Formats: sequence, structure tokens, C-alpha cells
Amino acid sequence: MERASREVWVGRVAQWRESGATATEFARELGVSVSSLRWWSWKLGSTRRRGKRAKTTSVSPLTFVEMTSAVRREPIEIVLASGTRVLVQVDVEQPVLERLFNAIERRR
Repeated sequence: MERASREVWVGRVAQWRESGATATEFARELGVSVSSLRWWSWKLGSTRRRGKRAKTTSVSPLTFVEMTSAVRREPIEIVLASGTRVLVQVDVEQPVLERLFNAIERRR
């Protein structure tokens, strides 16, 4: 199959959005890969959302923010075959966990 141009995909994605069909249905009808249809839909949508910035070549610096409040801090529960339950805090260090598991193995 020959590779279609961006302009062809613009038309295909527009037709798909107007059709009301699922990606799978429309891709099958058109004879194209559903993953390609979805990728082009995403690609064209991201370009459209950026608007005029899509044509610029400037690069914005990235900023990383630690989001500790979004991380679950609940303990992890380990249930042994004997029915014994062990609660372990999520921030426990690896050497502590290793000692815990070694002690459990010795009790077997």
C-alpha cells in the first residue's frame, strides 16, 4: 500500500469525525489501518490545539514538578500463606524489606 500524504490524512480524519463511525469501522471501510487512523487523528488534533505555535521552531524549557500529593501513601499489605498479614509503609527502604523477607523465609 502506498503511503498517503498529510493532506490525504487530513481528509480521512475529517471524514471519519463527520461519519459518526468508530475508528475500527471507518478504517475497515476505507481499507486503512485503525492504528494509523487513530495516530493521524491524534497528530492532527495536537497540531490544531497548538495553533500558530505549530509552525514555530522555538523550544520551551521543560519544568518538572514533584507531585507527592498525588501519590498514594497507604501501606502495602502482604498476606502470607499462613494468613498472617504484614503492613509495610510505601517508603520503606530496600534493606529493611530484604531483612523482613529473609526472616519470613527462615520461619518456613
